[in-house]
Amino acid sequence: MIRKIRAALTNRDARIGLHPPYAELIGAGAVVFMMGLLVGSHI
Repeated sequence: MIRKIRAALTNRDARIGLHPPYAELIGAGAVVFMMGLLVGSHI
């Protein structure tokens, strides 16, 4: 699931024209943010 989300984010960013490292950081940041929301909502 996380890989799918990350792949979707990186693919979208790649289409916009960002360099791979930036897309990776944005994807990782989005996943961490989403996981934080999920964990926070369960606590």
